[in-house]
Amino acid sequence: MEIFANSEIESDLKCLQKWFEDNEKLPKKIDRILLARFYYYADRRVEETMQLLLGHYALRMKNPHIFITRDPHSQDALNTAEFVYFITLPELTPDKNQVKFIKLKSTDPNKVHFLEDLKSLIMANDGAFSEPDTMIGDVPYFAEGLIQVVDMEGASMKHMTHLKLPPFFVFLKYMQKYCPIKFKAIHLINCPPFVNKMYAMVKPFLKKETANKIHFHVRGVESLFEFVPKEMLPTEYGGNAGSVDDLSERMLNALRSQRNYLMDPHYWNGAEATN
Repeated sequence: MEIFANSEIESDLKCLQKWFEDNEKLPKKIDRILLARFYYYADRRVEETMQLLLGHYALRMKNPHIFITRDPHSQDALNTAEFVYFITLPELTPDKNQVKFIKLKSTDPNKVHFLEDLKSLIMANDGAFSEPDTMIGDVPYFAEGLIQVVDMEGASMKHMTHLKLPPFFVFLKYMQKYCPIKFKAIHLINCPPFVNKMYAMVKPFLKKETANKIHFHVRGVESLFEFVPKEMLPTEYGGNAGSVDDLSERMLNALRSQRNYLMDPHYWNGAEATN
Protein backbone atom coordinates (compact mmCIF):
# COMPACT_ATOMS: atom_id res chain seq x y z
CA MET A 1 0.00 0.00 0.00
CA GLU A 2 1.28 3.44 -0.87
CA ILE A 3 2.18 5.18 2.39
CA PHE A 4 1.31 8.78 1.55
CA ALA A 5 -1.40 8.01 -0.96
CA ASN A 6 -3.62 11.10 -0.75
CA SER A 7 -4.33 14.39 1.02
CA GLU A 8 -6.67 12.76 3.56
CA ILE A 9 -3.92 10.43 4.76
CA GLU A 10 -1.42 13.29 4.88
CA SER A 11 -3.88 15.37 6.90
CA ASP A 12 -4.48 12.55 9.40
CA LEU A 13 -0.74 11.97 9.82
CA LYS A 14 -0.11 15.67 10.31
CA CYS A 15 -2.77 15.80 13.05
CA LEU A 16 -1.40 12.65 14.68
CA GLN A 17 2.14 14.01 14.63
CA LYS A 18 1.05 17.24 16.35
CA TRP A 19 -0.99 15.30 18.92
CA PHE A 20 2.00 13.03 19.59
CA GLU A 21 4.51 15.84 20.00
CA ASP A 22 2.14 17.82 22.27
CA ASN A 23 1.32 14.82 24.49
CA GLU A 24 3.33 14.87 27.73
CA LYS A 25 2.93 11.10 28.13
CA LEU A 26 4.88 10.45 24.94
CA PRO A 27 8.39 11.12 23.62
CA LYS A 28 9.03 14.47 21.98
CA LYS A 29 9.39 13.08 18.46
CA ILE A 30 8.24 10.18 16.29
CA ASP A 31 9.54 9.16 12.88
CA ARG A 32 6.90 9.87 10.20
CA ILE A 33 7.19 6.42 8.60
CA LEU A 34 6.80 4.76 12.00
CA LEU A 35 3.78 6.93 12.74
CA ALA A 36 2.26 5.88 9.43
CA ARG A 37 2.76 2.22 10.38
CA PHE A 38 0.65 2.66 13.49
CA TYR A 39 -1.97 4.52 11.47
CA TYR A 40 -2.28 1.75 8.89
CA TYR A 41 -2.16 -0.95 11.58
CA ALA A 42 -5.18 0.75 13.15
CA ASP A 43 -6.89 0.66 9.73
CA ARG A 44 -6.49 4.43 9.35
CA ARG A 45 -8.67 5.20 12.39
CA VAL A 46 -7.20 8.20 14.17
CA GLU A 47 -8.56 7.57 17.68
CA GLU A 48 -7.50 3.90 17.58
CA THR A 49 -4.04 5.00 16.41
CA MET A 50 -3.75 7.31 19.41
CA GLN A 51 -4.68 4.56 21.87
CA LEU A 52 -2.26 2.15 20.21
CA LEU A 53 0.57 4.68 20.48
CA LEU A 54 -0.16 5.35 24.15
CA GLY A 55 -0.10 1.64 24.96
CA HIS A 56 2.98 1.01 22.86
CA TYR A 57 5.10 3.69 24.51
CA ALA A 58 3.77 2.88 27.99
CA LEU A 59 5.06 -0.66 27.57
CA ARG A 60 8.41 0.62 26.32
CA MET A 61 8.90 3.03 29.17
CA LYS A 62 7.97 0.42 31.76
CA ASN A 63 10.63 -1.86 30.29
CA PRO A 64 13.57 0.35 29.24
CA HIS A 65 16.03 -2.54 29.72
CA ILE A 66 14.33 -4.25 26.75
CA PHE A 67 13.16 -1.38 24.55
CA ILE A 68 15.24 1.73 25.16
CA THR A 69 18.71 1.10 26.60
CA ARG A 70 20.48 -0.18 23.48
CA ASP A 71 23.30 0.52 21.03
CA PRO A 72 23.91 -1.17 17.63
CA HIS A 73 27.65 -0.86 18.30
CA SER A 74 27.52 -2.38 21.78
CA GLN A 75 29.20 -5.65 22.72
CA ASP A 76 25.76 -7.13 23.43
CA ALA A 77 24.62 -6.36 19.88
CA LEU A 78 27.86 -7.74 18.47
CA ASN A 79 27.41 -10.95 20.49
CA THR A 80 23.88 -11.38 19.18
CA ALA A 81 25.10 -10.87 15.61
CA GLU A 82 27.56 -13.72 16.15
CA PHE A 83 24.83 -16.01 17.45
CA VAL A 84 21.71 -15.45 15.34
CA TYR A 85 20.69 -14.04 11.96
CA PHE A 86 17.84 -11.53 11.62
CA ILE A 87 17.17 -10.97 7.93
CA THR A 88 14.50 -9.49 5.70
CA LEU A 89 14.03 -10.86 2.20
CA PRO A 90 14.37 -8.16 -0.48
CA GLU A 91 11.20 -9.09 -2.42
CA LEU A 92 7.54 -9.23 -1.40
CA THR A 93 5.38 -12.32 -1.91
CA PRO A 94 2.75 -12.35 -4.69
CA ASP A 95 0.25 -11.33 -1.95
CA LYS A 96 2.46 -8.30 -1.17
CA ASN A 97 3.68 -9.62 2.18
CA GLN A 98 7.14 -9.07 3.59
CA VAL A 99 9.15 -12.11 4.74
CA LYS A 100 11.57 -12.05 7.67
CA PHE A 101 13.89 -14.87 8.76
CA ILE A 102 15.41 -15.81 12.09
CA LYS A 103 18.10 -18.47 11.98
CA LEU A 104 20.87 -19.64 14.31
CA LYS A 105 24.34 -18.62 13.21
CA SER A 106 25.95 -20.66 15.99
CA THR A 107 24.40 -23.72 17.61
CA ASP A 108 26.40 -23.23 20.83
CA PRO A 109 23.78 -22.76 23.60
CA ASN A 110 26.36 -20.94 25.73
CA LYS A 111 26.14 -18.05 23.27
CA VAL A 112 22.51 -17.42 24.20
CA HIS A 113 22.01 -14.22 26.22
CA PHE A 114 18.25 -14.09 26.12
CA LEU A 115 17.59 -10.54 27.28
CA GLU A 116 20.35 -9.05 25.14
CA ASP A 117 19.32 -11.09 22.09
CA LEU A 118 15.69 -10.07 22.55
CA LYS A 119 16.73 -6.42 22.83
CA SER A 120 18.72 -6.73 19.60
CA LEU A 121 15.71 -8.22 17.79
CA ILE A 122 13.48 -5.36 18.90
CA MET A 123 16.17 -2.84 17.94
CA ALA A 124 16.38 -4.39 14.47
CA ASN A 125 12.61 -4.07 14.13
CA ASP A 126 12.70 -0.45 15.30
CA GLY A 127 15.27 0.35 12.65
CA ALA A 128 13.24 -1.35 9.93
CA PHE A 129 10.01 0.33 11.04
CA SER A 130 11.40 3.76 10.13
CA GLU A 131 11.88 2.68 6.52
CA PRO A 132 9.31 1.75 3.85
CA ASP A 133 9.03 -1.98 3.11
CA THR A 134 9.63 -1.40 -0.60
CA MET A 135 10.07 1.38 -3.13
CA ILE A 136 8.48 1.52 -6.56
CA GLY A 137 10.33 4.27 -8.33
CA ASP A 138 10.47 7.07 -5.79
CA VAL A 139 7.22 6.05 -4.10
CA PRO A 140 7.40 4.35 -0.66
CA TYR A 141 5.11 1.42 0.11
CA PHE A 142 4.21 -0.77 3.07
CA ALA A 143 3.72 -4.50 2.66
CA GLU A 144 0.21 -5.83 3.29
CA GLY A 145 1.55 -7.90 6.19
CA LEU A 146 4.44 -9.96 7.52
CA ILE A 147 5.34 -13.63 7.21
CA GLN A 148 7.86 -14.61 9.89
CA VAL A 149 10.02 -17.67 9.24
CA VAL A 150 12.02 -19.21 12.09
CA ASP A 151 14.56 -21.86 11.07
CA MET A 152 15.03 -24.12 14.10
CA GLU A 153 17.87 -26.16 12.65
CA GLY A 154 20.48 -26.66 15.36
CA ALA A 155 18.17 -25.65 18.21
CA SER A 156 18.19 -27.85 21.32
CA MET A 157 16.59 -28.04 24.74
CA LYS A 158 19.79 -26.51 26.13
CA HIS A 159 18.95 -23.34 24.22
CA MET A 160 15.53 -23.29 25.90
CA THR A 161 17.08 -23.32 29.40
CA HIS A 162 18.28 -19.75 28.78
CA LEU A 163 14.71 -18.47 28.29
CA LYS A 164 13.85 -15.75 30.81
CA LEU A 165 10.11 -15.71 31.34
CA PRO A 166 9.43 -12.11 32.51
CA PRO A 167 11.00 -10.41 29.45
CA PHE A 168 9.55 -13.13 27.21
CA PHE A 169 6.03 -12.36 28.42
CA VAL A 170 6.64 -8.64 27.90
CA PHE A 171 7.73 -9.45 24.36
CA LEU A 172 4.60 -11.53 23.73
CA LYS A 173 2.44 -8.66 24.93
CA TYR A 174 4.31 -6.25 22.68
CA MET A 175 4.04 -8.46 19.61
CA GLN A 176 0.38 -9.37 20.08
CA LYS A 177 -0.99 -6.00 21.16
CA TYR A 178 1.29 -3.06 20.49
CA CYS A 179 3.61 -3.89 17.58
CA PRO A 180 2.51 -2.19 14.31
CA ILE A 181 2.79 -5.39 12.24
CA LYS A 182 -0.03 -7.36 10.71
CA PHE A 183 1.23 -10.91 11.02
CA LYS A 184 -0.06 -13.13 8.25
CA ALA A 185 1.74 -16.28 9.37
CA ILE A 186 4.60 -17.61 11.50
CA HIS A 187 6.40 -20.62 10.00
CA LEU A 188 8.75 -22.76 12.07
CA ILE A 189 10.89 -24.86 9.74
CA ASN A 190 13.29 -27.75 10.43
CA CYS A 191 11.45 -28.32 13.70
CA PRO A 192 13.21 -30.55 16.24
CA PRO A 193 11.29 -33.25 18.17
CA PHE A 194 10.94 -31.08 21.28
CA VAL A 195 8.99 -28.36 19.44
CA ASN A 196 5.70 -29.74 20.80
CA LYS A 197 6.91 -29.30 24.39
CA MET A 198 8.08 -25.78 23.62
CA TYR A 199 4.78 -24.86 22.02
CA ALA A 200 2.77 -26.36 24.89
CA MET A 201 4.60 -24.04 27.28
CA VAL A 202 3.92 -20.94 25.18
CA LYS A 203 0.42 -21.63 23.84
CA PRO A 204 -1.52 -20.59 26.98
CA PHE A 205 -0.11 -17.08 26.55
CA LEU A 206 -0.98 -16.76 22.87
CA LYS A 207 -4.14 -15.18 21.58
CA LYS A 208 -6.23 -17.62 19.57
CA GLU A 209 -5.72 -15.56 16.43
CA THR A 210 -1.95 -15.75 16.94
CA ALA A 211 -1.94 -19.50 17.60
CA ASN A 212 -3.96 -20.08 14.43
CA LYS A 213 -1.24 -18.41 12.35
CA ILE A 214 1.59 -20.68 13.51
CA HIS A 215 2.66 -23.45 11.13
CA PHE A 216 5.16 -26.22 11.90
CA HIS A 217 7.32 -27.78 9.20
CA VAL A 218 9.05 -30.90 10.49
CA ARG A 219 10.56 -32.31 7.28
CA GLY A 220 12.85 -29.77 5.66
CA VAL A 221 11.63 -26.59 3.99
CA GLU A 222 9.75 -27.85 0.93
CA SER A 223 6.35 -27.38 2.58
CA LEU A 224 7.24 -23.71 3.15
CA PHE A 225 7.20 -23.17 -0.61
CA GLU A 226 3.39 -23.33 -0.51
CA PHE A 227 3.46 -20.03 1.36
CA VAL A 228 6.69 -18.35 0.24
CA PRO A 229 7.89 -18.84 -3.36
CA LYS A 230 11.16 -20.75 -3.43
CA GLU A 231 12.85 -18.18 -5.69
CA MET A 232 12.33 -15.49 -3.03
CA LEU A 233 14.38 -17.38 -0.45
CA PRO A 234 18.11 -17.19 0.33
CA THR A 235 20.43 -19.34 -1.73
CA GLU A 236 20.83 -21.80 1.15
CA TYR A 237 17.16 -22.70 0.64
CA GLY A 238 17.36 -22.90 -3.15
CA GLY A 239 16.26 -19.34 -3.81
CA ASN A 240 17.68 -16.28 -5.55
CA ALA A 241 17.72 -13.70 -2.73
CA GLY A 242 21.43 -14.04 -1.98
CA SER A 243 23.18 -15.77 0.88
CA VAL A 244 22.04 -15.50 4.47
CA ASP A 245 25.42 -13.99 5.35
CA ASP A 246 25.09 -11.26 2.73
CA LEU A 247 21.49 -10.47 3.67
CA SER A 248 22.46 -10.32 7.35
CA GLU A 249 25.42 -8.03 6.70
CA ARG A 250 23.19 -5.70 4.68
CA MET A 251 20.70 -5.54 7.55
CA LEU A 252 23.41 -4.96 10.17
CA ASN A 253 24.97 -2.14 8.14
CA ALA A 254 21.58 -0.47 7.77
CA LEU A 255 20.94 -0.84 11.50
CA ARG A 256 24.31 0.62 12.47
CA SER A 257 23.72 3.57 10.16
CA GLN A 258 20.62 4.36 12.27
CA ARG A 259 22.54 4.42 15.55
CA ASN A 260 21.86 8.08 16.28
CA TYR A 261 18.13 7.63 15.71
CA LEU A 262 17.89 4.42 17.76
CA MET A 263 19.72 6.03 20.70
CA ASP A 264 18.13 9.48 20.55
CA PRO A 265 16.06 9.84 23.77
CA HIS A 266 13.72 12.32 22.09
CA TYR A 267 12.30 9.43 20.00
CA TRP A 268 11.98 6.85 22.77
CA ASN A 269 11.76 8.39 26.26
CA GLY A 270 8.84 10.22 27.77
CA ALA A 271 6.58 10.38 30.80
CA GLU A 272 4.92 7.06 31.48
CA ALA A 273 1.64 6.70 29.58
CA THR A 274 -1.39 4.91 30.86
CA ASN A 275 -1.47 1.30 29.61
